Amino acid sequence: MAGAGEHVRTAAWLPAADRVDLSRDLPFCCDIDRSGFAMVGELRGNHVALTKVPS
Repeated sequence: MAGAGEHVRTAAWLPAADRVDLSRDLPFCCDIDRSGFAMVGELRGNHVALTKVPS
């Protein structure tokens, strides 16, 4: 979960109201074969760009 850890470290300086809570997304991210594609994230500056990749 290096990505989640990195997110926590880089967002730690933000005010609580500006932090994004990803904990509710984790079960969906770990659910195998939920759909016919995957979303691959790439950190670009201060945001993550998602790309749909066929599974």
